[in-house]
Amino acid sequence: MEDPQQILNQEADTAGSIGRITSVQDLPADEILIQYIRHAVSLNAEGVKAAPRVKKTESSAEIVIPEYFTTLLDQHPLAKTQFEKFSPSQKKEYNPGLKKQKPMPPDQNGC
Repeated sequence: MEDPQQILNQEADTAGSIGRITSVQDLPADEILIQYIRHAVSLNAEGVKAAPRVKKTESSAEIVIPEYFTTLLDQHPLAKTQFEKFSPSQKKEYNPGLKKQKPMPPDQNGC
């Protein structure tokens, strides 16, 4: 959307906004708002769509699988095939080498 008044926040991860509005005084002048609304209505009437957002995925982070676990998967081809179909978050959840043991509070571990 065009922004002739330079009032929209056009950060990479936002669709554009005029920022936080806590009172009527935070809004642009009526004439400016009407101009933006009319432009948005015309874009809708023309069928113009905003570019799709690029979703951030976990796949960019490499998942390290312990060697003993890959050895076990190699011994069980069906399990290996299924594990490879998992999403990165499922692999992290399922993979015992990626889970970290939470320390117990002192009153529960006998100290």
